[in-house]
Amino acid sequence: MDWLRDAFQRLSAHHQDDEPEPAEPPSHGHALASLPNLPSPRRPITPIPANPQLESTFFKLPPELRQQIYRLLLSGRTLHIDMRYTAAETSTPHSTKGVHLSPTRRWRWRASTCHRHPSAQAISDRCGWGGPPPTACDEHSTPCGIGKEALGLLLCCRLAYREAVQILYAENTFHTNTGALLLFTDRLLPPERSGAITSLIYQVTPESVLTYSEEHLGLQPGMQAVMTLLSRIPKAFPGLKRLHIVIDDIVVRGVWPGLRDLQLPMPFETQSRVNNMLLSPADLVVTLYQGRLKEFVLIMDHRAFDRLVADQSAAADRVESVDGKYLQFWKRVAVPHVGRKIDKGYWVRRVSPDDENWSVQFSGDTSLLETV
Repeated sequence: MDWLRDAFQRLSAHHQDDEPEPAEPPSHGHALASLPNLPSPRRPITPIPANPQLESTFFKLPPELRQQIYRLLLSGRTLHIDMRYTAAETSTPHSTKGVHLSPTRRWRWRASTCHRHPSAQAISDRCGWGGPPPTACDEHSTPCGIGKEALGLLLCCRLAYREAVQILYAENTFHTNTGALLLFTDRLLPPERSGAITSLIYQVTPESVLTYSEEHLGLQPGMQAVMTLLSRIPKAFPGLKRLHIVIDDIVVRGVWPGLRDLQLPMPFETQSRVNNMLLSPADLVVTLYQGRLKEFVLIMDHRAFDRLVADQSAAADRVESVDGKYLQFWKRVAVPHVGRKIDKGYWVRRVSPDDENWSVQFSGDTSLLETV
């Protein structure tokens, strides 16, 4: 495992809040029976003596300058973090170099800085597995930009930890694509840390909702797994302000196998039913957050989008395109709030893994952010 995995394990062991109640233990022999749990009770941080670090030039700097330094070291990146049940282990972050297989599977942290090129789609992310640019780290000539030196500061100094650990969680985007971290957040991350995360990319994978949903997560494969995982996001990460959910065509065709045989154009009744199946999980997420999200995007593979939800654009409040290329539409959701309903919503975005420049640039109009 790599540096960030080890760091998260060590950071988790130093938190001092009360231990959350563990999830109901699964039956013996199931993968979840061996899922790690935070120590109980967790060891508190050793008290800091009076006038700590008196000889350190760094701590003689004004607090505002120290915060700027922490942010340069620790913020503004995308961090992969997952708990994966696998027999494969690699000694090199972002790569299959040095990979080896153990006799049996076990739960392993996968944690690293994302080295996917900014113009590459999250839907085509291969950052954790190595590969050609721009979807993996061959695009980059340097190792982790938030590497051992940065996190070493937190791990070796109690005062720096207290001053900066919030920045690590609150000012980065976390990218996860397995279900264990969503379903059992309290067992894997202290609540004060998961609650501090403000930006999340969740990539729905065939493994988590189809192939291994029952074996690894105890979920019924298909639509039930999708609904269960997505509905857990607001509870797992209640402080989110920015959320991107990524779903590709393989997942769509696997979760809703009857859709693969549908012919276009679909009858109106069929189109309405399909749209409800595809978009109702995202509608539920908006409802559960009750307007706290400032940015929410459902990112769909262009094949699934064109086949199943493109007709929604005709009734959408707003449609975005660049150079005549259709990109996304706004899906409005009426959210109950204090005895009335308020209009919220999210973007449904069409992407192709081959698109090199997919970022939607709004022309200075931020009014929609107030309605998300």
